[in-house]
Amino acid sequence: MFYTLPDHIFLQIFDKLLLRRHRFPSHNRSVSFLHIQDLILAELDKAQVSISLAMAWFTNQVLADKLKEKQEQGIKIDIIIYDDGVNKKNGVNLDGLEVLKVRGQRGGIMHNKFCVIDNQVVLQGSYNWSSNAEYKNDETIQVSEDPKLATKFSVEFRNLKHKK
Repeated sequence: MFYTLPDHIFLQIFDKLLLRRHRFPSHNRSVSFLHIQDLILAELDKAQVSISLAMAWFTNQVLADKLKEKQEQGIKIDIIIYDDGVNKKNGVNLDGLEVLKVRGQRGGIMHNKFCVIDNQVVLQGSYNWSSNAEYKNDETIQVSEDPKLATKFSVEFRNLKHKK
């Protein structure tokens, strides 16, 4: 059995829910499946302090050039990539940037794909910063404006960097 509320009662309840939502805001999150490079470039443009990137495969020179541009603006750039043949043979020119090449911590590969911007925003998903990811593969990326989540990823970045 369904019961229909009168419009004025429904609107009162709806208004209270909206107020509650504003009192307890959820973190801003979005997901993208296409044109991910453009989304990443837009997020990198917003960086004011730091960009920490852990990326398995990095072969997209457009994104590498954006990181160099941000470093020239005084933004701290810190990069960890997988130490393998793909990055050695097809990897981008990261000269002038702080880059650490690592292997997997547990005997496998370093397969992370995340970026932390200003310890406030996290970009994560299946998307490697590669030309194949942008132009050939089916990929996803989630952008989360969530300082607590960003801190967790920053700690993981530090652990990868120091192999803890």
